[in-house]
Amino acid sequence: MKKILLYGPLSKVISGGFDRMNMNTYNLFKNDEEIKIIKMPMMKMKLKGKLKLILYPLFYFISFLYSFLYLIYYKIKYKPDVLHITAVTTFIYRDIFILLLAKILSIKIIYDIRAGLFISNYNSKIKRFIYNRNFSISNLILVEGKKYISFLKSKGFNTVYLPNYTSIEKNYTNNIYTSNKIIKFIYIGRVNKSKGITD
Repeated sequence: MKKILLYGPLSKVISGGFDRMNMNTYNLFKNDEEIKIIKMPMMKMKLKGKLKLILYPLFYFISFLYSFLYLIYYKIKYKPDVLHITAVTTFIYRDIFILLLAKILSIKIIYDIRAGLFISNYNSKIKRFIYNRNFSISNLILVEGKKYISFLKSKGFNTVYLPNYTSIEKNYTNNIYTSNKIIKFIYIGRVNKSKGITD
């Protein structure tokens, strides 16, 4: 059985897109006989306001140390084959050390790009350097936006497209929830131009 560490935002109470997709991934493979997903949650800061701003640098260091030590602990306890890391822009500076440790521990790396503002972040010189290092260390780069495929290919990186939606190909015209071949659904989420939604 292949064991995969799912590292990133994870919580019992869903609080954002990263959390939702990671929990969906975990639940999808919960009873799988060939792949075991092991949750390795990212440390979160629950403080708000001025206190959060003051303590954030300390929290950042503690969260790095927390992830570093936990990766060693998970390696000893579970002997994972792969580390699947959800790339959160705020923590890419920390991620490079986690990825290097994974390499030292002989754990393969799947680097998952989900950030809607990835390209604009990549165009920052410092972040571009860190992203390139993270990509070069990784065994596989996943992207959820088609535009990232050609963008990263132009930078010398091959990717695998893993969309965050499901295509509906079946004919639902006889369903009571449809009329005139139009599928009716309710969407809950943020819709804005920064996500590439213009209509």
